[in-house]
Amino acid sequence: MSSNEEEDLYVADVPITMKESTSLFPNNLSVWGSSGTVHYVVTSRGIANVIVAKMGGTMQKQMRGKDCSHAKPIIQAKLVALSGNLYLVLCTFYGIQIHNVTDQRLLVFHPLAADPARPGEAVFAQGISGIGSDTIAVGASSGRILLFKKDAGTFIRIDTLQGHSNPICDIQYNGKRLFTSDDNGCILVWVQKVDSWSLLSTFEGAGSPCSTLSIYQDYVIGGYGSGHIRVFNHADGGLVTEITAHARWINAIDVNAFFVSGSSS
Repeated sequence: MSSNEEEDLYVADVPITMKESTSLFPNNLSVWGSSGTVHYVVTSRGIANVIVAKMGGTMQKQMRGKDCSHAKPIIQAKLVALSGNLYLVLCTFYGIQIHNVTDQRLLVFHPLAADPARPGEAVFAQGISGIGSDTIAVGASSGRILLFKKDAGTFIRIDTLQGHSNPICDIQYNGKRLFTSDDNGCILVWVQKVDSWSLLSTFEGAGSPCSTLSIYQDYVIGGYGSGHIRVFNHADGGLVTEITAHARWINAIDVNAFFVSGSSS
């Protein structure tokens, strides 16, 4: 590939000016596109900013998280498409919220209870992924992953995965396996067998949070609070490479033919 061809891979589009500045949380951008329409979501304190971009222009709307504020902001927002419907999932310090994007209705508010084994620690949700055509996985500060299934216009909690000992940071699904990371840098790989999930493999952490994950073919790429990027082969469990990529906390990774990473530096 020539240098000119590489330069043409990415072309700057028309910038979109948001009504609010974005919060400095990992994975604070969610994008979903279909039929010429692209939805973007970023959080700003207690508000989820939803931008809908079409050929004719853009439209912005703001969805306030239940009981959220400047002091207790939305931690993460993600668009999840299930069976032709688009949902907005919010992780907050109070619990998990699932909204219908079209009419902005709050469908589910699932509060998180304090862990008796961790008195005084903050309780929050973090890490979101859609699974298949009817399920949403959300992580919690307890280290558990909660599964919600679409049911008659709402969602019901159907299962809880337990394997982490630290707060969940990110969740990704590649169509076959579920990948979860935590505040100690540990990455777990889960596989579904009939109606239940089982732990397939573990990539141990070294104390630095694995704040963001991306999956590409047989590889799981983790970005860490230390600024490192580690690439693992989830098929054989090996560490492929480690990159000293950033001087500070990595907030996001996106991988395709190339991968892009962003940090707080």
